Parts: sequence; structure tokens; C-alpha cells
Amino acid sequence: LLESLSTESSSIGKLKRMNAHFVRMFEEPSVAGGCPLANCALESDDANPLLAAKVAEAFAGWRRFVASIIRHGREQGEFVPSTDPE
Repeated sequence: LLESLSTESSSIGKLKRMNAHFVRMFEEPSVAGGCPLANCALESDDANPLLAAKVAEAFAGWRRFVASIIRHGREQGEFVPSTDPE
């Protein structure tokens, strides 16, 4: 995914590629049992605080990554200035 995004110049294009990637992952899972990160989130909520913290950190990292793409797109005029990346 990251390699694919690095070849896309527009923020909108990056978001579209991310969306297509996750749709493809849903339709044709490469890992049996679903998303490992989502599975960890479901399994670790109360049982394993350390794992739950790591999962929360991973999801926060993805949110920051997507927000940075949106911020960049806003700066480049791809999104209206009032677009909230958060």
C-alpha cells in the first residue's frame, strides 16, 4: 500500500488508492480470519491492557497518516480550506 501511495501525486488519488486497497482486502483477504489489527482490538480490550495500548497506538498512527494526506491536499487546493483532516 505505502509503495502504491508513493507513486500517487495527488492527495485525492492517495485516498482513492487507500480505499481501493481496503476494499480489495475485504473482498479478497490475504489473511484468514480478517484484519489482524481489528482482531487484536476486539480480543484485547479488557484482557490485555498492553496489547490494547499497542492496538490503539496503531490505529492512531493510521488516523495521523490519513490526516496528513488530507492536510497536504488542503494546502494544495484539492480540498476546501474548511476541510477538517481530523
